[in-house]
Amino acid sequence: MRFFYEKVIPAKAFKEASEEYLKINLGQKYTVWQSAFDKFNSHYQDIKEGDYYDLIYDPKTGLQLNLNNKPLAALNDPAQSLAYLNIWFGKEPFSDELKDSLLNIVEK
Repeated sequence: MRFFYEKVIPAKAFKEASEEYLKINLGQKYTVWQSAFDKFNSHYQDIKEGDYYDLIYDPKTGLQLNLNNKPLAALNDPAQSLAYLNIWFGKEPFSDELKDSLLNIVEK
């Protein structure tokens, strides 16, 4: 998934939003995996207009986070990686509109 940004967003906003939606969607599982998620989230950086994040998921190797094609972090556990995607695809996603849009892209 590639996310393009049209405004400045501090790294703290990414960390806080991911933590919030992982807690909501994963329940007790979140506490089990919290240290791995915290380590992954610590690599988010402040972004400026025109920057983009890529989240690259592979069911065998996990999840990679890139900023403007530069690798920043990886979750190497496939189960944790899939769970992380609940931020956008869980029962309580970051944005219902974004979830619907992403699912429509996947289905095409």
